[in-house]
Amino acid sequence: FYQYHSYNGAWGHMNWGHAVSKNLVDWIHYPSALLPNDYYDRHGCFAGSTIVNRNFLMLFYTGRILAEKETYETQNVAVSGDGVFFQKYLYNPIIRQSPNGLGEFRNPKVWRFARRWYMIVGNTSTKRRGQLLLYTSEDLFNWNFNNTLVTSYGDMGYIWENPDLFELDGMHVLIISVQGMELDGWRFRNLCQTGYVIGHFNHYKGRFDDIEVSIATFNQLDYG
Repeated sequence: FYQYHSYNGAWGHMNWGHAVSKNLVDWIHYPSALLPNDYYDRHGCFAGSTIVNRNFLMLFYTGRILAEKETYETQNVAVSGDGVFFQKYLYNPIIRQSPNGLGEFRNPKVWRFARRWYMIVGNTSTKRRGQLLLYTSEDLFNWNFNNTLVTSYGDMGYIWENPDLFELDGMHVLIISVQGMELDGWRFRNLCQTGYVIGHFNHYKGRFDDIEVSIATFNQLDYG
């Protein structure tokens, strides 16, 4: 799956492109999996994550709504039994807005641990600092806000997008894409800075035991 503007090569109302492969080299393109054709995503179906649950493929994504003076972003889900045709959940959005009500609220990453589902979403704080919000669920459709998982000290931009969190060699790797960072020599010269920090995430407490997200600990994946 990939973020895709099917009408021209410029930025616009994004949908989810869809391609499949048996060998990761040769790809067959399918019709778009998600189109911005509902009231809660009419100005774009932004990136998120996918899971397989009980033989169903589930797409979690951000729907965007542009108003005269505000931008609203909601979290939604679509389900497929064949991996080709996707049906949006009747009661979308599953999360209507961020706890602080600000519009920068996107790109849900969903995973399971010990019979519970977790979701992190990129957000901006009321101080215009990047942060991640943590949600939990028992059934993938009803989500409870847990806490602000981690936030910037002030040197890590105003919005964190496209988060990912996974375990590797006993550590947890947190990947984020940051907007609004200042140049630092040869660092942070991309439009958005994508990189990672390492720590230990405690699922039972719903927080990191030890992590700091700052320019000192942030490792860029791509110098552009």
